[in-house]
Amino acid sequence: MVARGGRQRLHAVILLGLAGEPVLAMETLTCLNDAVIAQADTPALRERICTVVDGALTRLTDCQLPVPTQTIRISLVECFGSPMEDCLALYHREDARIEVLTPEAMADRIVPGHPFAALPLPVLFDSLLVHELSHALASGAPGLVDGSHAEMEYIAYAMQLAWLPAEARGSVLERVPMTVPATPDRLNDFTALAAPERFAALTWTHFSAPENGCGFVGRLVRGEVSLGRRVE
Repeated sequence: MVARGGRQRLHAVILLGLAGEPVLAMETLTCLNDAVIAQADTPALRERICTVVDGALTRLTDCQLPVPTQTIRISLVECFGSPMEDCLALYHREDARIEVLTPEAMADRIVPGHPFAALPLPVLFDSLLVHELSHALASGAPGLVDGSHAEMEYIAYAMQLAWLPAEARGSVLERVPMTVPATPDRLNDFTALAAPERFAALTWTHFSAPENGCGFVGRLVRGEVSLGRRVE
């Protein structure tokens, strides 16, 4: 349950070496929503994580994503290591954990020609927090327990792009030529895996249509419609 207006709490996480000696201390901050714990090297980054997710949780649950029922930990990291060397952020479903590259590492990692490289770094960072938080909430939806990759990415990209200001969103989408209609059959696992930027653009075109939006997200969450799998 997300409790609004709670009090932020600061903790220290101590990692122990083989001999039991502390080798690293990294402070964490429990966000006001009481559903997310932010872990980063600086108070400014911990506060930024909490500011983003405090606002995003309301918008995501208003778009029919479920309220989180377990604590989500968001940690900033310098790298993921192979085979995730091309990623900027990851959600680990098995332990409700999100890893996001630090802004400095993100600046070094993102390819200049990538559509999201058009965004100012702080905006990109915030939008990736929203993307991965959307994964965390969607993974707790009964209708998405066995959800396809396309369904999970549809929700995450829709929420990420909806979070962006219109001008920033336009700068991303104008870098992805659209030559096909955004029909549900094109929102499939193959496109989501092989051409994620194109999938993101298709997602926004479909999501932003008047007949879709949060209503379509709700139907995905409840398992009433599907992308890339059969619903009995």
